[in-house]
Amino acid sequence: MAEDRVAGFRAELEAAGIAWSRERLAMSVSRSGAFGAMNALQASGIESGRDVGVVCIGEAAAFHPALTTVLDNPATIGRMAAELLLRRIADPGMAPEHLTLEPKLVIRECCGDPR
Repeated sequence: MAEDRVAGFRAELEAAGIAWSRERLAMSVSRSGAFGAMNALQASGIESGRDVGVVCIGEAAAFHPALTTVLDNPATIGRMAAELLLRRIADPGMAPEHLTLEPKLVIRECCGDPR
């Protein structure tokens, strides 16, 4: 669902009045990819939050500087999956369902939040 995450990221930028461009997006296949990018930037003398922003999918507030994060709320995903499974068990012939959760962009220091 990477396309959905990119679309959500773009929508949040635009809602905040920040112009969208492909240059604002750098894809990473995992959280450790974002951490590695932060380390490589720092080793190159580039400071995230000042020179470049880094966004991670998942929780990454403990990293320094704290990573901007797209929260996808795994607890809600688990609850909704269990509810869907229980409905499917109760009615095996029910039509397939497609559920979409709204992610939340949490801007932190690596993208310029001065906290």
